[in-house]
Amino acid sequence: MREIFFFNLSDNTYKLKVSNIDELYNIIIPFFAKYKLVTQKRADFELFTQIVEVLKHKEHLTTEGLQKIVNLKVHLNRGLSDNLKKMFPNTIAVPRPIVKFTGIPDPC
Repeated sequence: MREIFFFNLSDNTYKLKVSNIDELYNIIIPFFAKYKLVTQKRADFELFTQIVEVLKHKEHLTTEGLQKIVNLKVHLNRGLSDNLKKMFPNTIAVPRPIVKFTGIPDPC
């Protein structure tokens, strides 16, 4: 099994590096499901998780599945580029979840 956790001496941090959908699905998503983000970034994570699900089930290989990803991408990071807007004119943004800060959860 390849090493995905490593210590970066240059900035004194631990890093996690994944390189495929299975690692996203089996490592990253369960980690952040257990140790929940407590800011609005959790909304991004929820949308990201839905995109990974589409990829995991190979729905992205269809026009409908690809449109589903674009609909989810609208609220991620910088949204859609002008090129994506032109290529997917029928995009309907999936509502971005609202995350209310209720304190830092106990990870146990």
